[in-house]
Amino acid sequence: MDDDKQWLTYWIVFGVWNLLEAHLIGPLLRSIPFYGFLKVLGFAWLYHSQTRGAEMLYELARPHVLALMQVELKYVPPKDAGDGGDAPKGDVLIAKVLSGRDLPAGHKDTETCSPYCVLKLLPQGGRKAVGLEGSAAYKTSTCFRTADPLWTGAQFVIPLERDDVTLDVAIMDKNNIGNDHYLGSVRVDISAIDGSFRDWVKLEDPDAMATWRSLDDGVKDVVGEVQLDLERKTM
Repeated sequence: MDDDKQWLTYWIVFGVWNLLEAHLIGPLLRSIPFYGFLKVLGFAWLYHSQTRGAEMLYELARPHVLALMQVELKYVPPKDAGDGGDAPKGDVLIAKVLSGRDLPAGHKDTETCSPYCVLKLLPQGGRKAVGLEGSAAYKTSTCFRTADPLWTGAQFVIPLERDDVTLDVAIMDKNNIGNDHYLGSVRVDISAIDGSFRDWVKLEDPDAMATWRSLDDGVKDVVGEVQLDLERKTM
């Protein structure tokens, strides 16, 4: 999915830019010193795997385009995270990641973050994972340069095979160069949900995830909250 966004956005930007250059503002652009060199650098920033500028432009433009279209986008699990892409049968968890607030910066040298969420079901009590537990991941879009993100319409339908599972929501900071930074996570006991749950949950740093981090990473203390809307249903 990320590659689809990356290359679709790249070719749209490439086509629009060349159209403008050929028919509207070409003479003005060519009067800029070193324009050809700057153009090459710009397109390299768009497509290079370490910068993925086209994906960043996609995430920046997406909320404004959807607002103009008056469309609420709902996310569904990829085919390999469900049963071949068909609607789940039996008990399901409808998970909505609504927003976050006061999220930490991903690194000591930055003042803010570009957060996205990765959701997984984890087995409880040290038992062995069954079915999709621990393997199927559901990812929200990225909200760039904000400590108070809004993941409008981020909804996932997750099959529930057992009650003794925990929903783990890891908050990641998108990094255009190098690995993404882990900001913390929230965990909700699904067996404790009677019908529905909607609340702000504070970020934690579970031991299993804390092994990612060290003092050398320069990551600040885990702070912030994420607003979740969870509902158990039978399909």
